[in-house]
Amino acid sequence: MSCRRKRTGQHCPWWAVLALNLVVALPVSAAPPDVVWPDGEQPLLAGPGDDTLSGEQILAAIDSEGLPDDPRLLGRALRVLRMTPASQRDAHSWWLQGRIEQRLHRFDSASRALARASALAPDNLSYLLEQFYVALAGGDSTQAKVHCDRIGALPASLLAASCAAQWQLQFASAEQAQALIEKALASAGRGANEVALLDALITRADILSRRSDDGAIAAWLRVLSRSPENHYARDQLARQLLAARQYADAERVTRDHQSLGLLVSRLIALRALDDPRATPLQQRLTREFRLARWRGDGLHRNEHVRFLAQVLDDKPAALALARQGWQEAPTPENRRVLLQLASQMGKTTLVSALIRDVRQPRPETGEASF
Repeated sequence: MSCRRKRTGQHCPWWAVLALNLVVALPVSAAPPDVVWPDGEQPLLAGPGDDTLSGEQILAAIDSEGLPDDPRLLGRALRVLRMTPASQRDAHSWWLQGRIEQRLHRFDSASRALARASALAPDNLSYLLEQFYVALAGGDSTQAKVHCDRIGALPASLLAASCAAQWQLQFASAEQAQALIEKALASAGRGANEVALLDALITRADILSRRSDDGAIAAWLRVLSRSPENHYARDQLARQLLAARQYADAERVTRDHQSLGLLVSRLIALRALDDPRATPLQQRLTREFRLARWRGDGLHRNEHVRFLAQVLDDKPAALALARQGWQEAPTPENRRVLLQLASQMGKTTLVSALIRDVRQPRPETGEASF
């Protein structure tokens, strides 16, 4: 994301994106001494922005522009929200805080804020869904199941099925997950709620991608036909196209998009096509990742791992960075990235340790998930 479900711990839910047409001038913060930016080029991970913006407006600006999550921007949004005393804050304010904490990979803090939101508005489906996705991203199977069951108790059968399928995919069986979501979509009919239908279609595409199914590309195209600005779906589609070696299509899909995930995918496609535009983009991303590491920004670590492994072909460095991510935050996504890279490098001891790890069952390790 980076929108809709930061399942890397990548999820701001697409259904929560605030439709504000904001243009935010983001000043450039000081860069480390060895990072020199060409004239007219600003880093994607830009400065903290305008002090007059609300926390909601900052999130909307990031989402509408498809920018990467910047911990300084997100931290500013949190500070703005916390200026209101806790006793005076409404459910929406706590929900926003939960979204921000999640995007900072602070899953426990996100859960607490979302619990406050749900306590003030027990039947709000958006708050329940956000709680489910936070537990999912954090790898908490028990809490994810609790929230999924609460959604199932409400009159939202398609969302409940999507939620149950996501739980199966993450913690049990991809095969069962697919059977569940296919049945739910077949029963939905033409009158299905658009939000619920889109969520279910994204869930189905996720499952097909994880299973390395040939239908994954068509599934993501179907999602984008309904939600063209969905950055998460576009990012996943680009990865599937690269896995299928459809480089020209991957270049087209990533054109004019600025999220780090899409830029890395674009660079991989341009290099495969021997396109001269690859060189300046690679230089730009090298500066971006160097700047992020200098700032201690770990939110985009998995994109950096991908850049090291697939662009620079420096798999040892990529493995070290992926291992660091897993040690700092043992989330399902970090585990998947480390497991796949270790498998590709023949690190059998590490692979065995990850498979034995009781935090998660073994995920599929198809190339497209990396």
